[in-house]
Amino acid sequence: MKDLLEYLNSLQPGKIQVNEHLERLVWDCWHEFKESDETKMDGPKILHRMEKAFWNPPIFSFTIERHGATVGASVWADVQRWDLNLVLKEADYKNIDRRMVNKMDSGLDVNAIAKEVADLIVNHSRDDRLKWNRSGTVRVQVGKIIPETKKETTAGRRKKFRKALTEIIGEFGWQEVRPNVYHKT
Repeated sequence: MKDLLEYLNSLQPGKIQVNEHLERLVWDCWHEFKESDETKMDGPKILHRMEKAFWNPPIFSFTIERHGATVGASVWADVQRWDLNLVLKEADYKNIDRRMVNKMDSGLDVNAIAKEVADLIVNHSRDDRLKWNRSGTVRVQVGKIIPETKKETTAGRRKKFRKALTEIIGEFGWQEVRPNVYHKT
């Protein structure tokens, strides 16, 4: 903490140029700040990610892009502002923005796919995406129809597909008897 405070006190208050030396000074004393482990933030995450540093004694502030949501396949990262009080040794943060850090999957017209599959079912067509049972039911192999991408995207697409398919084939006297299995009534 002493080295960070000395470095910051050698600068004029206001906007500060971020550099590796500053990041390492913050990293070295990160554990000394109360609440610094909020949001699982730790010193090593600061290196090469610190942005928009500002010195308003005794508060040192910076922004940083956090990638926690991307672990769950989100394309968005939170941008947090951290305020470090060097006298009270307290750390506080706020989510101030978010930014896209990965490409979104391209759109998929699940309604068109549902119409195609409904046509196959209504016409009792053979297709590797359908499994016809002796009982007259048909299992729709959704995994072959809606490919796996990001977890949330795949789940949403498959849910929309099943809803659309159920509505379309319902008009032809078919109903869902259990998830992804349909029977002509």
